[in-house]
This record gives sequence, structure tokens and C-alpha cells, in this order.
Amino acid sequence: MSFAHICAARAWISCSTSCSGNRWSTTARTAAAALDVALFHMDKSDVILRDSSGFNVSGGRTRHYGLEYERAWSFAQRWSAEASGTFARHEYRFTAAVEQGEQITAGDDVDTAPCGVHSLRLRRESPRLAAELEWLHVGHYWTHAANTARYGGHDLANLRVTARPREQWSLTLRVSNVFDEAYADRADFAFGDHRYFPGRDRAYFLELGWRED
Repeated sequence: MSFAHICAARAWISCSTSCSGNRWSTTARTAAAALDVALFHMDKSDVILRDSSGFNVSGGRTRHYGLEYERAWSFAQRWSAEASGTFARHEYRFTAAVEQGEQITAGDDVDTAPCGVHSLRLRRESPRLAAELEWLHVGHYWTHAANTARYGGHDLANLRVTARPREQWSLTLRVSNVFDEAYADRADFAFGDHRYFPGRDRAYFLELGWRED
């Protein structure tokens, strides 16, 4: 969850929201590696959000802060790796008892906002064959505004292999969710019950490509 998207949790209505924040970043680069790190802090006021019954709650305030990173490096001939992610805290800064008994308490975490989102990609490239293995991690988060129920997060692996038998032709195999993990694209609490939106099972995609020089 990047700094530009930290307001995505809980279906915020941004047109009625005011924000103030800061971002500090630094970059280090060599011939074989690059590192970008950023710290961010943002306060939001006059937030309008939806409670678990679908009703609007006005006058909300939240705080978001954390660290983002991107790292890329080449560690051997034809081998490279990239890593990126966010460590973040998203918290309520107001207290309210809303419809259906849902309780929002200042200092509690914003529900459906992961504590961390990370990815790691390992790549090997040659003139005729390229392969990439990707690991995706979504950290745990609360599914209820009262912080009484939690989704444990998940880890996924994806694979992409591209063969180029001729200069203008390519054949690509993509495998998503390689280990066929059961996970939720989203988990929350709504209309008096826990909801889990299942993610896609293992899936295969085959692509044939042609380009004109």
C-alpha cells in the first residue's frame, strides 16, 4: 500500500476529506544496485467513511505513517532481483459508536488496512529465454473497526516464462498462485457477519506474441 493509496481502506469518500502530510525520501545507486527509501506521515480530517452496515459516518480523523522501499540489484550474469514494499500503520484518531453497535476507538487500527505489503521478484534473462518468479505478501489486518477480528494475511507465488524461438515471435507461460493457496482478495465485517472474498485459484495463461521490427 503506497503513500498515494493509503486512503483506500474502508471506502473513503475523498471529496469531503482534508489531508496534511509529509514524505521524506533518499536514493542510493551503484552500477549494479539501486535503493530507494521513503518515510511518510499523513493526517486526515473530516473523513466520511462507511460503517459495516453501509451507513456513512462523518467527522472522522485518521493517521497514516510508515516506510516504503524499492531495491533492485544484479548479482550475477543474467540474474537480477527486485524488492519493494511498505511497512505502515493506519489508525483512527476519533472515537464513535456507530450503527449496529460497531465501535471506533481513537488509537485503534483502521480496519482492512494491512500492516505491510511486499513483493520480491527473481529474474533470469537470456536472448532466447526469460523467467521470473514473484513472491507477494499481504500482511495481517483487522476486519472489524473495533479490532476484534483479524485476517492473517497471505503469501502468493507467481511464475512467468517467455521463450523467443525466433526474433519476432515469443511464447509466454504465466502461472498465478503457483502453490494454489487459499486466500482472500479482501476480508471485512459487514451487515453483521464476516465476509471473505476468495482469491483466484492456481491459473495458467499462455500467450503467443509477434512483433514487427
